[in-house]
Amino acid sequence: MDSRRHVLLVTFPAQGHINPSLRFAKRLIDMGINVTFATSVYAQRRMAKTTAATSPPNGLTFAPFSDGYDDDGDGFKLGTRYTVTNLEKLRGGCV
Repeated sequence: MDSRRHVLLVTFPAQGHINPSLRFAKRLIDMGINVTFATSVYAQRRMAKTTAATSPPNGLTFAPFSDGYDDDGDGFKLGTRYTVTNLEKLRGGCV
């Protein structure tokens, strides 16, 4: 059994979150910590097209999870639309 510490790093599936999280993961690995990097299946598929994801450094593993939008990644657009609609409802009687 590996005696190294192990961290699960879960990140929001957007480029502005994934890239900094990957840099953080690499810093942890440099400190001797194994990292499992988790993001959505759609984001993982997009990452797999890059060199970094196809040949990850030792100590880095990927564990994608389903957010319900595995095929087209449209969840962010739908989520944004949902948020705007609900904010408009909340605004109701505000001046």
